[in-house]
Amino acid sequence: MEELITWDELEPFMAEVRVMARDLLRQEWQAESLQTTALVLTALRRLRRAEQDWSEVTWQNRHYFFGAVYTAMGRALIDHGRRRMAKKRAVSVVRLEDLQLHDLPRTVEEAPEQVVALVETLEQLKEEQPEWAEVVEHRYFGGLTSTDTARALGVSKATVDRRWGKARVFLHVEILRRLNAA
Repeated sequence: MEELITWDELEPFMAEVRVMARDLLRQEWQAESLQTTALVLTALRRLRRAEQDWSEVTWQNRHYFFGAVYTAMGRALIDHGRRRMAKKRAVSVVRLEDLQLHDLPRTVEEAPEQVVALVETLEQLKEEQPEWAEVVEHRYFGGLTSTDTARALGVSKATVDRRWGKARVFLHVEILRRLNAA
């Protein structure tokens, strides 16, 4: 078992963290809207509680650290989308083929209301079908394959594929409902 990683031991991991951030932002069409460094710093700030000193921040292992950073970056992109959405006016009726959920950074810029609907729907999914939500988080936000997700969750690839398929249908239906109700 690996030892705890502390804040002081992060320097060797920062190059990989920057690559992760660049990958998330790679297809963003408005590069000036959110920079790699800003995304990395925002994610790192989210990894510590407000009252916690940086010297007290630890992660169980390398895998846990990268998972936490990736999740924090995803949440930062979602918050960025919410801020952009607040600046927009009314949302028109959205059809299934109009959803752009396959490319989170671009969707944050072009259709932030879809990202907000995704997050709200994922929260609902966590309450109703937590196993499906777990697969969605690993596949969608974590960027894992079905095989990697199965390994991480300790289930078969067929189970992951089944949950992923059902979750995608649920997400699309609920996201469309939320967007068209606005």
